[in-house]
Amino acid sequence: DRLRQALAVAPETRTAWYLLGRIADARGRPNEALAAYQREVANHPGAFLAAFIAALILAEEGRREEALDYCRLSIASDPPFGLPYFMIAADHLARGTDFEEAIELCRVGIESAPEDKNLLIGYQILLQLLQKTGDRNGYERTLTRAEELRRRIESSTQ
Repeated sequence: DRLRQALAVAPETRTAWYLLGRIADARGRPNEALAAYQREVANHPGAFLAAFIAALILAEEGRREEALDYCRLSIASDPPFGLPYFMIAADHLARGTDFEEAIELCRVGIESAPEDKNLLIGYQILLQLLQKTGDRNGYERTLTRAEELRRRIESSTQ
């Protein structure tokens, strides 16, 4: 592998460990991929995508707290997508903890990329949180925005 040879010479090369992680992922080797993503984040704390993919692998392995830590690392780098925000909010919702923080995480995640089709996930979590907290007005406003986004997504895929 030329990438590994390059890393032997310059192990801190930006995105190299991320690329190794993607290759390992594509080959169905999640442990190797996770180690590469973690190395990328250790070398470059702003590597939000490597941090988020590490979080996904950790979550799939049932390592919830570690997954949430990597979501937080991704968020610290201001990612241009909302999924790490939504993962933490969903965890709060599932555990019944800190609904106000979870609501704020959903809102920030939604604002981070207002046209991302994954925002429907954020809206779904946010609606559940607003329902739990009894915020009927916030629920109605959010439902309207979620339905508008759903219609835009459906019309763009037709």
